[in-house]
Amino acid sequence: MRVLEEQPCCLLTAFDRVIVTAWSPKPSDEAAISTLLDALLLEARRQGKVALLVALQYDSPLPSEGVRRKVQRELRKVDPFVICGATVIDKAGFRASTFRAVVAGMQRLSRPKHPEQVFARPEQGVEFIRTQLSLAGFAPPEAADLLNHYRATTERACALGR
Repeated sequence: MRVLEEQPCCLLTAFDRVIVTAWSPKPSDEAAISTLLDALLLEARRQGKVALLVALQYDSPLPSEGVRRKVQRELRKVDPFVICGATVIDKAGFRASTFRAVVAGMQRLSRPKHPEQVFARPEQGVEFIRTQLSLAGFAPPEAADLLNHYRATTERACALGR
């Protein structure tokens, strides 16, 4: 696992052209977010084009208004390097489904210039990423390998939050 940045609130790793971001149950602050976004932009520039695979915990605390604004502003700098984005909220039930709907709505409002979707299962997110990488002319990583990397990243991120 190639770790790009580790903060109590989040772990950022790279696997081939895919940057995996896994949020822990810890609240985020602007300093940690700045460090994470700098690492994300640096890797995106290094690779030229990347796919983003994000793991959100449905019961994570909502970020403050300042953090949300910073993320929205800084992600605009990353957007030219992004092939696609998949957000996974891996939980069943009404609350998780509602959270997925809110995240999808927020993504649409931010108007990314790349395909962006929210999924209930990591397998769906991995397949979306692989398809989009292929459509962009890049060889996608094997599904099982990317899924294993995603799971290892999320497990480590959850441990950060304890």
